[in-house]
Amino acid sequence: MTVAPTDRFVEANRLRHHLLEWSDTGPTVLLLHGFLEHAHAWDFVAPRIAAAGYRVLALDWRGHGDTEWVGRGGYYHFPDYAADLAGVVRALGGRAALVAHSMGAGGATLFAGTSRASARSPASTRSVRPTRTRTTCRGATRAGSPTSTNRRRERVRC
Repeated sequence: MTVAPTDRFVEANRLRHHLLEWSDTGPTVLLLHGFLEHAHAWDFVAPRIAAAGYRVLALDWRGHGDTEWVGRGGYYHFPDYAADLAGVVRALGGRAALVAHSMGAGGATLFAGTSRASARSPASTRSVRPTRTRTTCRGATRAGSPTSTNRRRERVRC
């Protein structure tokens, strides 16, 4: 499923932010990319979310993609990303479900912690790659199903 997104720009925190928009109807889902990425990192995921009935947008963080770079003396710190996100969410109607990858999750988490009324259902993702290897799996345990009054631990299968 390939659907070409529409470019959209909003002013937030004194910067012109670029977003890609796949659908403009339904509850808002805002996709947030990781470090050294841009909004097009979501090109394969966003059309599927839009097809499920959501308004889907992907943000280019400050200094990434087509969003403005910070001028001399400006910063690229997580509180700045959270402030950018607050302005973007406000411009999009005030509430959004956040789906974030890598660095985007840091900004999303800080924003969600300081703007709980605006952030619905925050979710963070990791890189799409195998997460278990023989060395990382050896001896690992995970929580099992609760039994009567305690939790038992069981070995992770590798």
